[in-house]
Amino acid sequence: MRVKISLLVVAVFLLACNPVRRLESGAMLLNKNKIRCNKKEFASQLYPILKQKPNRKLVGFIRFHLGVYTLFNQLRPSKINNWIKNTIGEEPVLYDSLLTETSVRQLKQFMINNGYFNAEISDTVTFPRKWKANVKYSIKTGEPYRLKNIQYIIPDPEITSIVLSDTQQAVIKMGQIYNFADFQKERERITLQLKNNGYYFFNQLYITFKIDSSLNSDQVDVFTYLNNPSESGDSINADIRTHKQYFLNSLYIRSDFDPATPESEYVKDDTIEFKERYFITHTRRKNFRPSALSNHIFSRKDNLYSFNNHEAAYRSLADMNNFRFVNITFQKDTTRREAGKNFLNGYYNLTPLPPQAYRIEVEGTHNGGNLGAAFNLVYTNRNTFRGAEVSEFRIKTAFEDQKQFTGSESRILWFNTFEIGPEFTYRLPRILPVWPFSRIVPRYRLSTPYTSFTASYNIQNRPEYFKRVAGVSAGFAYKRKWSVSHQILPVEINFVNVKPSPLFKAKLDEIGDPALTASYGDYLIADGRYSIIINTQQLNSLRNFIYFRFNFETAGNLLRLIDRVSRRVKSDSEVSMILKSEYAQYVKPDFDFRYYYIADEHNNLVYRLYAGLGIPYMNSKSLPFEKSYFAGGANDLRAFVARSVGPGSFDKEEKIQQSGEIKINSNIEYRFDLIRVLEGAFFIDAGNVWLFKEDPNRPGSKFETKDFISEIAVGGGYGFRFNFNYFIFRIDLGYQFRDPRKPASQRWVYDNLKLKSAFGNFAIGYPF
Repeated sequence: MRVKISLLVVAVFLLACNPVRRLESGAMLLNKNKIRCNKKEFASQLYPILKQKPNRKLVGFIRFHLGVYTLFNQLRPSKINNWIKNTIGEEPVLYDSLLTETSVRQLKQFMINNGYFNAEISDTVTFPRKWKANVKYSIKTGEPYRLKNIQYIIPDPEITSIVLSDTQQAVIKMGQIYNFADFQKERERITLQLKNNGYYFFNQLYITFKIDSSLNSDQVDVFTYLNNPSESGDSINADIRTHKQYFLNSLYIRSDFDPATPESEYVKDDTIEFKERYFITHTRRKNFRPSALSNHIFSRKDNLYSFNNHEAAYRSLADMNNFRFVNITFQKDTTRREAGKNFLNGYYNLTPLPPQAYRIEVEGTHNGGNLGAAFNLVYTNRNTFRGAEVSEFRIKTAFEDQKQFTGSESRILWFNTFEIGPEFTYRLPRILPVWPFSRIVPRYRLSTPYTSFTASYNIQNRPEYFKRVAGVSAGFAYKRKWSVSHQILPVEINFVNVKPSPLFKAKLDEIGDPALTASYGDYLIADGRYSIIINTQQLNSLRNFIYFRFNFETAGNLLRLIDRVSRRVKSDSEVSMILKSEYAQYVKPDFDFRYYYIADEHNNLVYRLYAGLGIPYMNSKSLPFEKSYFAGGANDLRAFVARSVGPGSFDKEEKIQQSGEIKINSNIEYRFDLIRVLEGAFFIDAGNVWLFKEDPNRPGSKFETKDFISEIAVGGGYGFRFNFNYFIFRIDLGYQFRDPRKPASQRWVYDNLKLKSAFGNFAIGYPF
């Protein structure tokens, strides 16, 4: 079977390199497109314009899909062969001179749209082989045309004063290079400006531009027209003859709106006025308290209509996670009459989600031989106290078969590790009025800020120990920009109780490492945390983007201050206890940076760098186990067993998970489409963990600037992802290239690579 698969792979590769035997006489495969342009800034924008592109390539040179098509096209037709040919395969792209001419015209239009009216475009076709065609497009841009004068022709003086009052924000300005896209952006800017000043019915169609390029120079004059509406039209849904400013009159909020309910059913509705807004429901008892919704509605009676307020309310209400549909409309008010004023009524139709929901989450993992499964039962209660709150109760049950250290054979089914615990989260769609958070958090215009309270209790039963963790936390989350989010967790308290098994305790005593023994003891963690996340990804866009997360955490400082003030401790070296447990004291900053390079819709490259350090001090001699760093695993060093690498070059015979206080990890992953839901990947991972101070029981564990590079573990491999959009199942196979646990001269181990030496990782979602 392996021989047949190997022969099939070789056949696909050979046919991908040379499909000439299957081409019709005189047909030539489009091998390469090349564009030479004297303006380098256009390079990435020109290739997508071409009307004919070569067959896809993997890793930049293998026409895998073409090879599959060619191979199965010559086999006897069958359902499976045809499916593979048409689903995985890709038909040869043959050179077409007509499409080349079309591409030249498209490139010419692109240059004109970017101000290079006199650009010269030419194409050259070469044939490196009889069956190959290379097309080269040469572009000489010439000098760009610039905007000389910009004039506004606006018959309405009211609109003239508004538009001319903010020309500093104009997209098109005198002296800049002509760009067709800028004129559309200017349309959008002026339209938004007027809509924010009450012109509800104004739209972009009223704005036109006239470009005069007959100046006998590389310059153009621009005439911007803001036309009045025509005399024919619907007076209810548009303005006639002149644009009108609109003020807001009545605002109606229906919080139990059902699109399927006839209008006649609404005659029995009950209405409450709150802050000059009318809250309407079918019954006298409101499903949402008016005060809970009012803060998410930014329009005010007697104020000018503002599109920004309109959109902000839509985003804020939709982000509350309480409504299936949010529909906001405005209509002319035909009853209120005031001299020189026109009015709109606003209608906020909100269709709520079911107040209760249940779901089951299933996870499966396989990392370096450790099989695992997790089952989460989640109950969600929305609008718990009629304030749009979301309460979530979760019971997590997890099993894993980990490598045993003590020789215990206690198992549940196939697993020797068991974890179970309830977690309750209560989330409010607002920031509590607590200083200073109430001052630094903006109102809800960009997205809804949240306050969350969480309580949890977790039990872990492993061959080595029995652990109980009880915790509570309270925090905030908000955004100031669309790409930047903040998370503040001022209070988080966890009590950790660990009972080592007799065999495991005896082994810890035998090792005699105080830091290792302390990590498996009882302790209290009272910490606070701040995180900032920057994500520039734009959905449905093939643009490169970054993801950056910075996290700063500190614990035990307030408790230590209380101890010193109350004189419970008299020196920095003295250890204090609360509820018979030592409390952790440390500071821990870390960051995670990722750069996503989108080559095209089928290929992308991801770079990742993670670094962090945790510094224990005063009341702590080492970081708590839960707060320590580990190396190895399905989202880390995929060629190594989870938590098996480090610290430093320390080589441990026992299977106890060793942790570190410093971590550096980097990854490069090339991802590509194979067929429909199946994606492929090649990756290289590198990293390790270290300690700040040398541990006599773990030689080689200290971070040394002169040695840490040589102690980096390196692995690589390939993987497959089954991407079902809402669910991604991942398989990664990693091979060790460099193992820091070996003697310095023997750490490169790639010369011993074998297919069967791969570490398998099954997981959910992308690794990063």
